[in-house]
Amino acid sequence: MRLHLNENTAGCSPAVLQALRALGRPDAGFYPDYDDARVAVARNFAVPADHVLLTNGLDEGILAAIGAALRERSAMVPETLGVAPAFDMYEVFTTALGGGMRTVPLNADFDVDPGAIERAVTPATRIVFLTNPHNPSGRSYPLDIFRAVAAAIAPVTARTDAARGPAVQPERLGGGRASSGDRRSRLPRLVLRASRGVADASYGNVREAGSEDVAELRELHPG
Repeated sequence: MRLHLNENTAGCSPAVLQALRALGRPDAGFYPDYDDARVAVARNFAVPADHVLLTNGLDEGILAAIGAALRERSAMVPETLGVAPAFDMYEVFTTALGGGMRTVPLNADFDVDPGAIERAVTPATRIVFLTNPHNPSGRSYPLDIFRAVAAAIAPVTARTDAARGPAVQPERLGGGRASSGDRRSRLPRLVLRASRGVADASYGNVREAGSEDVAELRELHPG
């Protein structure tokens, strides 16, 4: 297993091969309609369909989230924030989109310190990335860690990846938004990505606290 890449060296499930063999020429020759798939995913997670964005694989969800977060750059170069070590695509995509990334070093036990993350937030911070289980250590964290981070960094977006386990539900983190339309007045927001499978047969979905946030991502990605 190469869990840091979400890869199974034994290969994909036989069910995946069976599904691929069932594809015909029309299936492979046209772009799919996302609507039916989005509705099915929303039903599975018991959320409204306009709270779901489907992505092609795992990295595309990260790219869409960073692209939406870094669009406002009139006053300064926007930044993302994460821990180190971590999945390297956070920094790769941040740099590719013209931003900068700050990191908070983890200790020898890979503990996440919400206070240290809060102190690392600057006026340029647009989004904070965490993974559960942590990549590459595999360390799992209790839900209270993410509640604390989301509350501490508000109104900056906290994004958690649950690539190898069940995603936490937005309502369980107490996330929400203020009644004002000002983005900076929002209450803690948590972006969730759940994925299943391995790299050769994987899919992802991005779910946020509300349809307005997903609509911003959909401006960059049609799913």
